[in-house]
Amino acid sequence: MEPCELTMTDAARELRSRSLSPVELTASVLQRVAAVEGELNAFTTVFADRAREQARSAEDEMARGQFRGPLHGIPVAVKDLYNMAGVATTASSKVQANHLAKDDSTCVKLLADAGAVMIGKTQLHEFAYGVITSPR
Repeated sequence: MEPCELTMTDAARELRSRSLSPVELTASVLQRVAAVEGELNAFTTVFADRAREQARSAEDEMARGQFRGPLHGIPVAVKDLYNMAGVATTASSKVQANHLAKDDSTCVKLLADAGAVMIGKTQLHEFAYGVITSPR
């Protein structure tokens, strides 16, 4: 089984026991995204370099015995409806294509504070309204 196939609970347990590192888990998730993204078009943006940096930081903290909680070192994707400072929040709409977020939304801030590794922003129906629109 590849690390990207673990449930969040199992991944968190392996990270905590240090039988898996956040760097290994993130690399596995990013490899899987790269393998299927061309067909799925699930992401508006993938932050591979940023995710690797966050994973290294989480690994360093864990090596010092600093565990933030069950999401520490866990790769997550954020719906492109939530603001991330310095990143476009398009809501999968052409009218939002150039909207650059100034601040993190509350949920993004909480995920970051918990030590989650942000791998990217996911597609959604335009403004998360209905099921009649298609991703760009």
